[in-house]
Amino acid sequence: MCKNAGIAFENGCPHRKRLEDWYARGGEMPERTIELGSYRAMLAGVAAGMGVALLPKSVLSTFSARSQLSVHALSSDESWAAIVLIRRKSATSPKLEALRRLLCDTCQAANKKKQKVRRTVNVRCRPCGTGDHDL
Repeated sequence: MCKNAGIAFENGCPHRKRLEDWYARGGEMPERTIELGSYRAMLAGVAAGMGVALLPKSVLSTFSARSQLSVHALSSDESWAAIVLIRRKSATSPKLEALRRLLCDTCQAANKKKQKVRRTVNVRCRPCGTGDHDL
């Protein structure tokens, strides 16, 4: 068992970068980084004692050995991530349109409540007329 090993996807993964940054803020780096190809493999590695991983909370719901894990929430500064939906401009479909409407509704609801959504100061979207991101 390597107590000071990070378990992550290959270089370029934002979760890996965040894990490395977390170690660096503590003044150290993991002794090694174990690269695995799926969230399920990473969770199994943590459960087996191979090291620690930084993953989206949602993947825990699919892991049957959840009781073997100790889960720690990150501070709001460490847990925030900018995520964008990227599509080809000419791509359209009923499912994509439904997702676009859902995102617009979320933006409108947040603005009506005058809330900040994570670190975003003004959450808006161009298709619904309230925005600065292009869906």
